[in-house]
Amino acid sequence: MLLCAAILTSVSLSVSGVTENNVTGALRVMQGYYKKDKGEWGDGSWWHSANALEALCNVVLYTNNTEYFDTVQNTWDRTQNSYKKHKTSEGYDDILWWGLAWSRAAHLTNNTTYLTRSEGYYSEANETWDTTCGGGVWWNRDKTYKNAITNELYLTLATELYKATNKRQYLTDAHREWNWFVKSKIYGHPSSLIVDGLSPACDGTGSLWTYNQGVLLGGLLNLYKLTGDITYLTHAFKKTDKVLEAMTAQGILQEPALGGGKTSDAEQFKGVFARYAGYLLRGSHPVPLELSGHYSRLKSFVLENAGSVLENDVTGNGRFGFYWEGPPDKPSDPDYITHCSGLDIVTAAFNLP
Repeated sequence: MLLCAAILTSVSLSVSGVTENNVTGALRVMQGYYKKDKGEWGDGSWWHSANALEALCNVVLYTNNTEYFDTVQNTWDRTQNSYKKHKTSEGYDDILWWGLAWSRAAHLTNNTTYLTRSEGYYSEANETWDTTCGGGVWWNRDKTYKNAITNELYLTLATELYKATNKRQYLTDAHREWNWFVKSKIYGHPSSLIVDGLSPACDGTGSLWTYNQGVLLGGLLNLYKLTGDITYLTHAFKKTDKVLEAMTAQGILQEPALGGGKTSDAEQFKGVFARYAGYLLRGSHPVPLELSGHYSRLKSFVLENAGSVLENDVTGNGRFGFYWEGPPDKPSDPDYITHCSGLDIVTAAFNLP
């Protein structure tokens, strides 16, 4: 494993981003956590494995490496029973993470069979849309909470499915979701951070998490590209500007709501933001002139954070920790979730335009 660490750090960063060896070496480390018999990573946390699959797809896509196509197919074959096991106990956000992962896998492999699961998961969440608090889908099957992440995943998956299938209803749903979301008290002011969800009185409530600032970027980017309306892109970059202002320390992304601690769920959050920041930078290039300053700030942030992870937050066996400023072993050793998050920021920085 010492070889992995050497691969990860052997080539210094440049203004163009990280090296292919950095990202492929980090992916090999993550694959050390893969359980082939289950098609999952680590301890079997379902939504974390969906994020690991999407992270894998991005490395393969950006490096033109088909080495891991068998892993994608094995994950497909093995996880149908996992879904049945989790269906009655997990939130709709969990199935939407998998919907996005399979959409990404379909894009990577041109295997449209993967979209059948994406469409099925989307349909389940879509059935929960109602007029409580004016609209939106529910987080859980008991319908006790409407939150940011489930609605952001729903929006982003709707746009991805429209791109993949050209079924007009997905675009209609995406517009409906955005028109509700932007007026809800989850979203707030364009230059403010997104809160976790809505109270029973439909007021904004809950902590400020990095991933809630990230997933929305995918939906907004897609709506911009599908419609040509720069308003969507402007909203996206205003949110990233606020993250850089309010959720960083010396330029490095933090999870302020934890007050210096960490949880297994939150270990994934910064990587999600990084992944979608990378999508935004790649997908909006060349950016309209009036947004070029926002683009440059976000690009510099991604490169700086990737550099910090590679230089300050990697163990001797090549694993990335939770605190991107380092060191990698505070307050506990890295695991597959913190490593996946680090892989997301390193991949986001690779070959940025």
